[in-house]
Amino acid sequence: GGTDVHPSYHGKDSAIAQCGTINKYRDSLELALVQQSFERKLPTLGGCRGMQLLNVAKGGSLIIDIPSEKGSTLHQQEEGDAYHQVYCHSWLSNILEGDSGRVNSNHHQAIDDLADGFKVMAFSKDSIIESFYWEDKTVHPFVLGVQWHPERMEREHPFASNVARVFLKNLNRPE
Repeated sequence: GGTDVHPSYHGKDSAIAQCGTINKYRDSLELALVQQSFERKLPTLGGCRGMQLLNVAKGGSLIIDIPSEKGSTLHQQEEGDAYHQVYCHSWLSNILEGDSGRVNSNHHQAIDDLADGFKVMAFSKDSIIESFYWEDKTVHPFVLGVQWHPERMEREHPFASNVARVFLKNLNRPE
């Protein structure tokens, strides 16, 4: 999680007034980390801002402000996390032990144009992309993005624990 990704990194410079806090230095460091993860084929898991950053790093763009662009207030509330359903398909539904579940959320930005190479695995009822993975395993063996915060969920919730397990399984894969 964290601050908004600077809109200049995904071609929406003129929308900076709609952004919240921005840390362009942090953006540059994390974009370099994504580049390194692809060059070295390191298993990568991005949560919330991390998922957004993965998309931007690979050439995608973000919705700058969900409420003003999409008319949805599902993903954020004044204090603490909002909670909403996500609907899964592909291998994610097997990992998460179901095709839908309730997740936590606290963001006003989300995936707009999905970068080439990613495949959507979950979405919310307002059609916001909630999860994706990198499809071509020859380019990168494991990249998973989730728009929720598994680290702030109950430890045994499958949308937290099973995300951690699949990441750790890929982290410890034989070379």
